[in-house]
Amino acid sequence: MDHEFFSLDLAKNLAGWDWFSVQLDDGTDMMAFLLHRPDGTIDPYNSGTLVSPDDSIYRFTRDAFSVEQMAYWKSYKSKGKYPVKWRIKIPKENIDLELSAVMPNQELIIKYTHINYWEGEMHVSGKRCGKKVNGKGYVEITGRDKPIYKSM
Repeated sequence: MDHEFFSLDLAKNLAGWDWFSVQLDDGTDMMAFLLHRPDGTIDPYNSGTLVSPDDSIYRFTRDAFSVEQMAYWKSYKSKGKYPVKWRIKIPKENIDLELSAVMPNQELIIKYTHINYWEGEMHVSGKRCGKKVNGKGYVEITGRDKPIYKSM
């Protein structure tokens, strides 16, 4: 389930976000987000949650995970440049995952809100605690064509 709670209250120094939701075949679930600025840098206020198969919860902050953008797709409509492949690492939990878009063109042009989204399904593969894992995921990206606050 995906609910949007804060885009109308996004700070003026932020352009948008990258939000990740992952379900691994070993029973692990993960959610993480990155808030990004208009110049492309990442805001320090980012976090995530990992739920292990035993239902233990690990809440992590920006310094506990990394997200590398590995490939991009550029919209011919909005001119936004969207990442479509990522590598996410959570060293403390020994997690190293690669997320790849099922299809690159998953941009939503929403005329009513003037906020464009890139969102869609991901294939997930990688390792957790040295063991191979696969899974599925969903990613939502905003602010890649223009900052959210300038859209409203």
